[in-house]
Amino acid sequence: MKIDLQNVVEQALGGLIVVAAISIVGWLGLSLSKSGIERSRALLVIVVILLAVITLLVKTVRQWFGGLGARIIGLARRGLRYWREILSLTSFVAICLLVFFVYRDLRAVGLMVAYTAFLIFSFMIWTQSHTPAIGHPNGTTYLVLPLEQIGNTYVDNRYRKFSLGKKQFGEVPFFIKAGRSIFDTSAITSEEFGPVELKLDEPVGQVMSIYLLINAGGAWKRDKSSGTIFEGMTIGSIQPFFDDGSSQKKTKLVLGKNVREWAPGNFPGELIDEVSDQLCKEVWKGENDSGNEAVIDLLEIPIARRNRNKRLERIVIVPEIKPGSPASEGGNVGFFILAITLELRS
Repeated sequence: MKIDLQNVVEQALGGLIVVAAISIVGWLGLSLSKSGIERSRALLVIVVILLAVITLLVKTVRQWFGGLGARIIGLARRGLRYWREILSLTSFVAICLLVFFVYRDLRAVGLMVAYTAFLIFSFMIWTQSHTPAIGHPNGTTYLVLPLEQIGNTYVDNRYRKFSLGKKQFGEVPFFIKAGRSIFDTSAITSEEFGPVELKLDEPVGQVMSIYLLINAGGAWKRDKSSGTIFEGMTIGSIQPFFDDGSSQKKTKLVLGKNVREWAPGNFPGELIDEVSDQLCKEVWKGENDSGNEAVIDLLEIPIARRNRNKRLERIVIVPEIKPGSPASEGGNVGFFILAITLELRS
């Protein structure tokens, strides 16, 4: 098995920060106690100051090292799954031993254990928000993007017998979380209607393609009341922006071309159930919560060659059909995104 080098180095770096912080606490605590200041009060002041300092340190290190890892260490193959948990536990035990060695005082130990728990919680937030790049034997690297910042609805009961978590369709890995973790235009109110930005933790370079698990909802071939033909209608767009202020041309989401109905089995023959664009392909077929045929499609958005040396900063998602629009304008036609993954050039 190969070790996920990025995770190991990140964890080691975080551990060094924690150990350094504990050492500073010990040194300052002993120095202040020798000066006649009550030890417990001195420790309380030190801890409050260090909580703020370490929080800033973790954020700074995350910003610096996260980008470095995505560009350099992202070449490492995905390795052992539980290095993060094992090293976190080891770091915690080492910290506890250090506290006992330095203070030999139960009150100080209790305070430091609480302080350590805070650091571990902060570090967990750091590691969860930075999704490591996943390498593949062909040299391609994939970066899974968390959607929590734009998630507005649930996927839990949408598909029957569809497990959440880590998924892989072809060579492309995805991560689909439970809860409000997917973006669905049908969940947007009229007041919220407008572009939605998915910002990366750090700009990422050498992006070759953006992969989305995406489908439409309410995609009738012809509206029964107005007679409007929906096939060929643009219902949204996806546009990448780079850290130099430039952007790539919008990829329009067009019914029947690169996006189609997610549950064509609800009304067989009446919903748009095919696409013509070769960049959109079916990756899963099963049933929805009603037992009718349902699908999940993968849409690839290639990054133009002139933009591949730039660093991707954000992805802007624009819905075109405003909630409550007349049937002749699309009615409640919308789309939802289950997950997004970037393909990086090694």
